[in-house]
Amino acid sequence: MSSHRLLVPALIALALVALTGCTPVATSPSAEPPAASAPSVTPTPTASAGEAAATVPACDDLAGADLLATLAAAGFTLDEDWAESGAENFGNLRPFADYGGLVCIWGSPAHPEQPTALAWSPLGSDSRDALVASLAAEGATTEEALGGVLYSAQNAFDDGVYGYLVRENEGFYSTEVGYLEGVAGRVDAITGR
Repeated sequence: MSSHRLLVPALIALALVALTGCTPVATSPSAEPPAASAPSVTPTPTASAGEAAATVPACDDLAGADLLATLAAAGFTLDEDWAESGAENFGNLRPFADYGGLVCIWGSPAHPEQPTALAWSPLGSDSRDALVASLAAEGATTEEALGGVLYSAQNAFDDGVYGYLVRENEGFYSTEVGYLEGVAGRVDAITGR
């Protein structure tokens, strides 16, 4: 056999070995798996006491089971599109949506002028200052309560008193100031405060 005949197959074999060196090699079932490398430990960031939690509650969470049952019994339903249908009457709630929060309005065709509204939003220092300034301009009464400052005023439609609760990093609203304690407590439980 000539050396040329031996050289060509040897070169082909060498090329195949070089090419397959970059691909995984199948192992038989009896082969031991390669040793696992130790997992890297990356610390999980946690929110500090002054930061708002990332969890956003739902409308049912704000209301709680008892209020939801009362609303349903009175024929009130959740307005899924408050921004369009209620913007004229509920412009004061727009900041809660704009700041990344939640606005929930339950209404009834039998009582369109007396909806039940609840709202929650995380607040940064600028948004908190803007909300407090607007409440001061409305002449709301204030008192320290529920871990923040409670702003309340007479409802223009009935004898009820609506209220805002402003904390360091979040705000709440309710058409009935008496609902705020329950709303704040449920949000605290959901957001881990």
